[in-house]
Amino acid sequence: KRHVAFLVYGFNDAPKGGLGVTRSWDDKLTVTIGKWGADTKEESSNWRELGNFVEDLEREENTGRLNDSWLVFAMDNATTKSCLYKGNSSLEKLYDLVVQLRALDLRTGARLLVNHCSGKRMVHQGTDRVSRGNLQEGVCLSKAMLAYCP
Repeated sequence: KRHVAFLVYGFNDAPKGGLGVTRSWDDKLTVTIGKWGADTKEESSNWRELGNFVEDLEREENTGRLNDSWLVFAMDNATTKSCLYKGNSSLEKLYDLVVQLRALDLRTGARLLVNHCSGKRMVHQGTDRVSRGNLQEGVCLSKAMLAYCP
């Protein structure tokens, strides 16, 4: 018999210079802000978006919060969503990230639903600004995550 330990809503963004993730865990907001290293400057935006997503979830795996969770994420990158739904990519680097994510799913029992949303929604929700180091928009100002979920 399965149960859902957490229902998690989140947004993911990884523009050229930075990265950001906002998540609502049990109505508590967590924010991840980072900057890409020089070794990733030649990588595609699709690799950065999916790589940011996979790395963030791998960090969360250590907390145990992913165990038997349902994760509902939104992102403005259609290629990332396509890779996750198909479970495949013709590009080796993207395929490797999909395999990493599927291995995480198997280890944790997490289930993932990814929605595409517009870049404008990402700005209003706040994650677009978070990825640029700005915490003055949307959920970062205590607005409800569900108000922005597509």
